[in-house]
Amino acid sequence: MIRVAHAIKSVLSIHFLKSVSQVLTYLLSEKNIIFLVYSPGDIEFLSPLSRKLKERGANVKTLLVSSKYKAVSDGSIDTVLHPYMVKYLKAAVLLSTSTGLDSKSFPLVKAVVHVPHSIVSFHMIYPERAFLGFDYVVCVGPHHTEEIEKLNKLYKTDIQPLDGCYPKMETLEQKVLQHNSKLNEVLIAPSWGEGNLLESSSKELIGALLKKGYEVTVRPHPHFFIHRQEIIEDLNGLFGGNDRFRIEESRGENRSIFTAGVLVSDYSGIAFEFAFLRNRPVVFVDVPKKVFNPNYEKVGLEPIEIYAREEIGVVVRNDPDEIAKAVTAFADQEYWPDMLQKRDRFLYNIDCEELAEKVLRIAGLKG
Repeated sequence: MIRVAHAIKSVLSIHFLKSVSQVLTYLLSEKNIIFLVYSPGDIEFLSPLSRKLKERGANVKTLLVSSKYKAVSDGSIDTVLHPYMVKYLKAAVLLSTSTGLDSKSFPLVKAVVHVPHSIVSFHMIYPERAFLGFDYVVCVGPHHTEEIEKLNKLYKTDIQPLDGCYPKMETLEQKVLQHNSKLNEVLIAPSWGEGNLLESSSKELIGALLKKGYEVTVRPHPHFFIHRQEIIEDLNGLFGGNDRFRIEESRGENRSIFTAGVLVSDYSGIAFEFAFLRNRPVVFVDVPKKVFNPNYEKVGLEPIEIYAREEIGVVVRNDPDEIAKAVTAFADQEYWPDMLQKRDRFLYNIDCEELAEKVLRIAGLKG
């Protein structure tokens, strides 16, 4: 009864009625290109591609899916859509950074496209069927294309790999010019998963780095702010009184990726963003693999977040003293050798010009 009452209340809400109005007035168009986001933080992954499509005359709408109406004042989102109305969207193409979507859930959309929010592999750090419901998946580099081809063979699917770009890199490249590098700043940015760096040895590591005189910025994965807030509170309690220590929210702030001299991480995708954006090395801490697909080895490919570590940095044991030594060795090194060449090998493009053209062709808006 409680669920039924909640459903009735939700359907009768002003937000729901606004969503109905939005769908009826301008969303029911088969020529629309829709960007569907479930968090405002996803906008940075999509805005470069959205902008390129608008420049080419496409009718682009960005929709935030939420059960509660939230006013968005910066113009990045056209409307907030109630979850019940998602299935009524009509468009030529729908793009989203969310995983686990199924094109069958959008019967009035011609093509559903996944846009990655990380450079890391598709087959190890995501659930097994995370991409199997998409019509197209944007591939940021050759590793993604090969993974989609292997997934198709393994699961008898027909996902179309869409070789393109990593849109977030275009955003980051524009912002990095606004900041100055601080070689004595160490950024600690762990992933989310069992045995991650933040939970296993961050206290000892932060203490060792502060003792050596470094500025330390900790950038937890967004899930820590939702599911493990006590870890963040503990770190603030221990080091919050030190003016060389700060915690940065990973969905609301990006300063440290533009300023830090060295990044310490485990399997987080931020390692590739930092290395390719700043041409600087990463210290990878060898914690247990970040595995959310227990059957990833069936794909038959080693994930990029494992094999590429020693190409863009060094791998060290999960020992605070050893990590601190590696940081010290890199702190005075201005650039990592051949990083630009490595970026060109791992990524197809930085800008989204070619990807925009491909999306227009899928939408039937360009021959």
